[in-house]
Amino acid sequence: SIWQQGWKDATQRSGVTLVTLPWPAAPADIDAMLAAATGERVESIEFGLNFMLRGAGWQKIGAWAAQQKVLTSAADFARGEAMLSFGANGPRFLALLVDQLDRVLRGADPATLPIQQPTVFDIVVHRGQLRAIGLTVPRSVLVQATEVID
Repeated sequence: SIWQQGWKDATQRSGVTLVTLPWPAAPADIDAMLAAATGERVESIEFGLNFMLRGAGWQKIGAWAAQQKVLTSAADFARGEAMLSFGANGPRFLALLVDQLDRVLRGADPATLPIQQPTVFDIVVHRGQLRAIGLTVPRSVLVQATEVID
């Protein structure tokens, strides 16, 4: 996919090794993913948009990450669960979706609606979790964060 190719290109330019792990499709799959990550000795995992991980899934991942000293990052939906989260501001993005849906329900042809993209993004830094694995966040990042969790 384009997303995966982007990751590959970025990691090659930066000298980082990219490891592809089995993606959890159900809560029971998290153990297999974490076992594979442990075997590969990863230092960071990006979870993207995986809503299945909410709650208990993130608790398991967080405990594993703290034990293994692995950085976790995810899209903004994981705010406060991943160590670092970045993405479109949820309420504003939802407002864009609702506006488009309202137009369609009022009779607009979806093919004629303008493409709308989010313009407000959030960065959430879970400084407490990062400290637990021995990482500090530069002040230049903290001042740009939408939310810092200690």
